Amino acid sequence: MPPHDGLACPSAYYAAARRSAFGRPVPTSWGQLRKALTSHDRDRAADKLDAACWAPHIAAGNRRTAASITAVYALVLDFDDGADVPDVMALFPTKERCAYSTFSAQPGAPRCRLVLPLAVPVAGALWAATMRLILRDIGQDKSAADPKCIDPSRLYLLPCRGPVELADYAPGDLIDVGEYVARAEYEAELARIAADHLRAKQTARAEAARRWAAAPQDDGYSAAERAERRGHAALRADPEVRRRAAADLGAKVAPRDGSDVAHGLPCPACGRPDAWFVIDPRRAWGAYCNHRNSCGWFGSIGDLVTAAGMQPAAYGG
Repeated sequence: MPPHDGLACPSAYYAAARRSAFGRPVPTSWGQLRKALTSHDRDRAADKLDAACWAPHIAAGNRRTAASITAVYALVLDFDDGADVPDVMALFPTKERCAYSTFSAQPGAPRCRLVLPLAVPVAGALWAATMRLILRDIGQDKSAADPKCIDPSRLYLLPCRGPVELADYAPGDLIDVGEYVARAEYEAELARIAADHLRAKQTARAEAARRWAAAPQDDGYSAAERAERRGHAALRADPEVRRRAAADLGAKVAPRDGSDVAHGLPCPACGRPDAWFVIDPRRAWGAYCNHRNSCGWFGSIGDLVTAAGMQPAAYGG
């Protein structure tokens, strides 16, 4: 028996791709899994969405979402652009691995899947970042793996009868992706530090604008000019004032990445209904157009108010 056949490699089984919200956990070994993945003796479903699937993951509550995946036990790579089973088996020549032709493979148009059991399972929360680094190292030639494989909740069709029934297995060392996991954790920490720094700067900027708006002014401006400046400052710094402006502008407000976002507003530059702003100024104080390449507009909420024919001074308190 190959030395790694007894390795625990828990998987989830899905009876059909179209009914894939919940899977049945299978406490299988690598030996059992690789034998199942190198046999095309299953009947072929008439529709791909009715084909049985598997995934090398454990999901909390068995519900399949990217956030629910607690651990991933195998590295799976799909190749849909000309690489065949012998080609992908050669990518990791010293590693334990198996490969098989997939449901969509046709003579002259090979499609296949490479599976490598992990020496140590990876937390689902780190899998996408880890996979991006792995794919970056594999390269982007004609045999490059499908980037959708970074999803820890991704399903894979089991092999079945079809026009192409190729499969192979080779023993070797277990692949250890610990270096990639460490790099993924490091990059995530850098991103968190950068986000905290930006949030602190935006909070300080909003607080300074709020203090300016509340302070008595003797700056040489007329009452009307001062009211307009106070309005702009409030629109820049006060979440409730920004929410009121969103309602006055007829914006749709919906949560996005943990913050309410006002969107669907006419862009002052291109006129398309694709301008938006975040209600909480600590996340982002300005207003933006979705069309960064063709338009690229960036301004203030006061600019949106003015473009709509309203007066920013109305929001100065």
